[in-house]
Amino acid sequence: MNHAEYIEKTKGMLTEELLFVIKDAGEAMAVNPAAIKYGDYADEISYCAMELKRREEMSKLVEAVKAHAAENYERGGWDYVVETMDDADIAEEIGKATTVSGAIRKVGKLAKMLGDYRAEITAEIF
Repeated sequence: MNHAEYIEKTKGMLTEELLFVIKDAGEAMAVNPAAIKYGDYADEISYCAMELKRREEMSKLVEAVKAHAAENYERGGWDYVVETMDDADIAEEIGKATTVSGAIRKVGKLAKMLGDYRAEITAEIF
């Protein structure tokens, strides 16, 4: 098994697929603990569980950013986040941030840029 490739593959799997792999590999391990692929099954379970955990953590960060954006709707371009970004867009912008403050800071950079751009255009028009 190429571990790096498998970890990357889990990012594209549906939640249902991840749960199925965990169940299926667990059953395969229980049926034949002496199997040559026993370690691979254990790795599959681990990598799928890691991806589920990563998604859970990202979901919490996205919700925190959305709450911050709603609270700051009229400041710093956060209205763009509320009005134009879905959860996937926010998650992409969060990137590898692992804390709420880090996620807000990363998305805040985009919000500020968009807010500044709007202010610049508005100033040129009027």
